[in-house]
Formats: sequence, structure tokens, C-alpha cells
Amino acid sequence: MLSKHLSLKERKILKGFQEGKTKTEIGMENYNLTHRNNAPSLVCNTIRKPIVHLRMKQYFDELGLGESQIAQALTEKTKAKKTTYFSNRGVVTDERKDDDHQIQLKALELVAGITGLLVHRNANLNVNMNMDNLSNMKNQDLDYMLSEIDKQLESIKD
Repeated sequence: MLSKHLSLKERKILKGFQEGKTKTEIGMENYNLTHRNNAPSLVCNTIRKPIVHLRMKQYFDELGLGESQIAQALTEKTKAKKTTYFSNRGVVTDERKDDDHQIQLKALELVAGITGLLVHRNANLNVNMNMDNLSNMKNQDLDYMLSEIDKQLESIKD
């Protein structure tokens, strides 16, 4: 259940994204702001927290949306098709199925980003973590996060 993993504000922010709201709209709803200009950066800061990433990963794992399911879904998107209909005087006379290059490209960009193909192999690994966030994390969360970082480092070495 998402409620045991994320704070109320974090859940509201993620729900706003699910509903298709902009970062500005989400920020204005969830923070006591006088200016709209600050809303997007506050929302981004919240969703970039390592603990939010960790809890979302745990939540998706519980739902059965692990790495293999995500990889399968992305693989399907790299073969996406679209149907074009041709009509004459309001009546469909023909249809054609073609590759949907926009969806295929987006899926391939995601795969390349996830696998590190878009990053130079000799690039430095930057760990961006606020010490306040670390002190608020539980030991089991820290252990889990460190094991995930170790896995990523091992995959880079290969």
C-alpha cells in the first residue's frame, strides 16, 4: 500500500501527476505559496528525494511491477504500431498499419537512459544526497538503498 511508503504530501504530488496536472498546479495545491513561480521547483525537490525513489521502487515491487515487467513493457513499446484510416465522403475506405516512430523513439531513449548507453562509460558516478534525508531514513531503508547502489555499480563495471 502506497500510504505506508510515502508521506501525505508525497502521495498528493504523485496523484497530481497521475491526474495529468502540471508541476505548478500540484505545487500550488500542496504548498502554502504566494507566488506560482516557486511551485515547480518545490515539487521537483520533493520527487527527487532518494527516500521517495526508494519507497516508490518498493511499492512497485509489491505490485509486481519489477524490473523484468518494466523491461517487457518497454520492449513492446519499441515495436509500437499506429493505424491510419483513409476515408472518402465520410466512409472509411482503407486503413494502413505503420510503425509509430514517436513511441518507438521515446521507448528507445528510455532504454538507452536506463542502461547507461547515453552516458559515456568513463563518466564519474555522482551521488547527490542531502544529509538531512539520510538522517531521517530508517536503517533498513539505508541498507536497501546501498544494496541498489552496489547493484548499479556492478552493472557499470561489466
